[in-house]
Amino acid sequence: MTLTGSPVRADPAAAALFNAAAIVALELDETNLFAKGHLGAQVWPAVLTAAEDGGLSGADWRHHFGRSPR
Repeated sequence: MTLTGSPVRADPAAAALFNAAAIVALELDETNLFAKGHLGAQVWPAVLTAAEDGGLSGADWRHHFGRSPR
């Protein structure tokens, strides 16, 4: 699985952990003044890793995870 910003590959659990840690370490999860917390920093790396592990295309990913709840 992809480790963001690195050519190194890892198993799914390690990739999700690495990518979530990178988001938090770089404070990329602190950019929305209106957010009530920032759960996405921990959730989205796992979702993206699961999509990559499952072989989902970009279109498939948008269909399953990127849809509006409306």
